[in-house]
Amino acid sequence: MSIARLCKITLYGLRAEKRTVLGWLQELGCLHLTPLKEPLPEFEEQPPERPETVYQALRYLGDCPRKRRPLKHSEDFDLDRVVEETLLNRDRSRELCDLRDLLLERIGNLEPWGNFELPDAAELGTLRLWFYQVPVGSMQSLLQEGLTWQSVHVDSRFHYVVVISEEEPPMDAMPVPRIHIGGKSLADLREELEEVERELEDLQAERESLTRWLYLLRRNLAHAADRAQLRRAERIALDAGEVFAIQGWIPLSRVAEIQELVARQRLGLLLEEPKCEENPPILLQNPVAFTAAQALVEFYQLPGYWSWDPSPVIFFSFALFAAMILSDAGYAALFGVGLALGWRRLGGSTRARGWRVLATVTVGIALLWGVLVGVYFGETPEPGSFLAGLQWIDMSDFDRMMRISLTIGVLHLVTANLSRARQERNLRQRFVPLGWTLLLLGGLLYWLLPTFPASRTGEVVAQTMMVIGAGGVFLFSGDADWRTLRGVWRNCTAGLMRLWSVSRLFGDVLSYLRLFALGLAGSALAVTFNGLARTHFAELAGPGLLVGLLVLLAGHSLNLALGIMSCVVHGLRLNYIEFYAWGISGEGRPFRAFARQGWRP
Repeated sequence: MSIARLCKITLYGLRAEKRTVLGWLQELGCLHLTPLKEPLPEFEEQPPERPETVYQALRYLGDCPRKRRPLKHSEDFDLDRVVEETLLNRDRSRELCDLRDLLLERIGNLEPWGNFELPDAAELGTLRLWFYQVPVGSMQSLLQEGLTWQSVHVDSRFHYVVVISEEEPPMDAMPVPRIHIGGKSLADLREELEEVERELEDLQAERESLTRWLYLLRRNLAHAADRAQLRRAERIALDAGEVFAIQGWIPLSRVAEIQELVARQRLGLLLEEPKCEENPPILLQNPVAFTAAQALVEFYQLPGYWSWDPSPVIFFSFALFAAMILSDAGYAALFGVGLALGWRRLGGSTRARGWRVLATVTVGIALLWGVLVGVYFGETPEPGSFLAGLQWIDMSDFDRMMRISLTIGVLHLVTANLSRARQERNLRQRFVPLGWTLLLLGGLLYWLLPTFPASRTGEVVAQTMMVIGAGGVFLFSGDADWRTLRGVWRNCTAGLMRLWSVSRLFGDVLSYLRLFALGLAGSALAVTFNGLARTHFAELAGPGLLVGLLVLLAGHSLNLALGIMSCVVHGLRLNYIEFYAWGISGEGRPFRAFARQGWRP
């Protein structure tokens, strides 16, 4: 549950052995390479293999509805040929699908006119045919224009009119603009459509035949990616005469493997601790239980190398926030049933097992919280019953729910500030998050005092904590020397600017009221749907039972969907926005190991 400690290594070897050494490093898969020289622009490089084209071919064949049995070994397999044939098939299929859609549209437009062929221009002399789709109500105006025309078809809405004249009738002479039917007859269009569909069938059969190469394509995609990665490593290595150098970051736990390689291959090795001004890549190391929370951290923003890993805090806080937003033991039980049904399916990989652990903890806390607030599908248990005896919190007690929500928010932000203070390398800078911690706890204590028996001592303690906290933030925000007048001015200015953030701190604490508000809103919706169902049960004899059940099913399904959305959006928002702002300093870049992706020979 931490950020892996790294060290910088620089390897030296003979230039003639560079590709071999890089192949060994790629096999080890523990080094994040850093360039010792800038790689050449793409247009100046030699044409590389293009694994992205292999990926495109894989997606196209993978989406094929019917697939052939995959070949595991074949001497006839040619990666370039298979990829080229697949992409040609894809492009031609797309082109023909567009043509088919166009033909269907033209056939639909031409069918009311019937199957005919336009006469040659020589047969008509100077006359021409002009086609109009005239609404039934506008035919009277056409009769008054003195044009030569013929209605070839009539339906409930239009007359399909052909006008014979040397010039196109003026716009004001016709109630509608003319339409273009093209130079091909209906029979020719249908014949062309049939040919297109035949070719599409042949292409689909060819696509199905190409799916037998899917396994080998996946295997060679990884190999192509490995070769591209190896070429990039060669480009960013430094060449100096007969010697080359490669540099990167490696976890301390794997330095021994590099040292063994160096000793075996007689290479030069330089190990360096990261300097304060450097920003090494971030490699988070968490047990399986926290891999889901680690994925949430990586999705939003990695912490800086000198910061700390918030995955465990986000794990438990997200579960708690989701439980408070849901605030219904019945809904939590439904989630538990769904989790039990998909339990084995969620155990297929390490990442999936991590999500399963997070879901289990979230459902457990949600079930416990739902029992404590005494809500079961929007209903509360009868007084004196066993479930009523387990109820500890009344959702309608707004004051108590607000105190609980804000207390949780303050403790969440206190955790953020204490974790930040523990990770600060500058002792002086540690007093700033500690000051915010005292200010938060003092303010919470001062706000909660009216709920307890009057205590003058408690007021004094709370006020003292707030004063000390604000003083710590003010005094230690600047980094100038207090012994000079200029230093005093700079430190006072920095302290006042930092203290201005107390308004943001107050707003962030109030943001946690959404936990209570969303839980109350979900309960109110459930109660409303239950009331509507009861009304149907009582007022509609016979069908009332069916209507009431449909109202319950639709209403609770909608409420459950809104609850899931709120749990995810607001549960993550409180972690990503409020918690990150006070607990995480700096932004990191991910550790990307120079490693093989393909099958080993």
